[in-house]
Amino acid sequence: MWPNRTKASGFTLLEMMLAMAIFALLGVSTAAVLSNILNISETSETHHLRLKQVQRAMSMMERDFSQLVMRPVRGAGSKPSDSKYQFGDGWLESDADGISFFRLGWLNPRGQLPRGSLQQVGYRLQKNQLQRLHHIYPDPVVDTDPQELVLLDRVLDLKLAFYVDDKWQTKLEGSPLVRAVSVKLELEDFGEIERRFLLPDGVGSAKSDSDENNGNGGNSGSGGNNGSGGNGGSGGNGGNSGGSGGNEEGN
Repeated sequence: MWPNRTKASGFTLLEMMLAMAIFALLGVSTAAVLSNILNISETSETHHLRLKQVQRAMSMMERDFSQLVMRPVRGAGSKPSDSKYQFGDGWLESDADGISFFRLGWLNPRGQLPRGSLQQVGYRLQKNQLQRLHHIYPDPVVDTDPQELVLLDRVLDLKLAFYVDDKWQTKLEGSPLVRAVSVKLELEDFGEIERRFLLPDGVGSAKSDSDENNGNGGNSGSGGNNGSGGNGGSGGNGGNSGGSGGNEEGN
């Protein structure tokens, strides 16, 4: 008798190719999903870092404007200007608007540094960078360059406006009472961003302290003329009358 032969079982070539195709499609789809997740994560991280840069720049500007003080601004070796702050198109060699002013609150722990707490700061746009400038001393020394700090890059435009007389103005005459400052930035990625900063009360008052003191002094002088002058005249007349009476008695 012939021995029993068992039939060998296995996968055919067609089945193997079909399985390999299925696994290849799964691998490609998984790689695409993973790549998209990594791209989204990278984009989100970049957006988050950019947003932090913008917030840090706005926070620094808010700290400077909130401590603004009125003091004539002057450049290195030049005379003080009539305005308490300087701004305008091209100021500080800016490619757009620029501004410079004085602020208080510059930290000097225990007076270890040879300077006070008054600081002259400025903002400008140069090479598509928002830069903050400051000097070590309030009045710059001749042939010394300010220290630069880049706050933001990829900045296209910088515009400034001031809230005066219940409206926003881009030009000021004299020293009006400024309530707030508007800073508008145009960024490549975020577009236009506007931030408004409130200024301390009384910044840019039309009358200075010396004018007010002079006015008070004039009022005191007029009051002295009306009061003591009249009383002195009466006393003089009384003395003259008494002298006349004494002469009559002697006669």
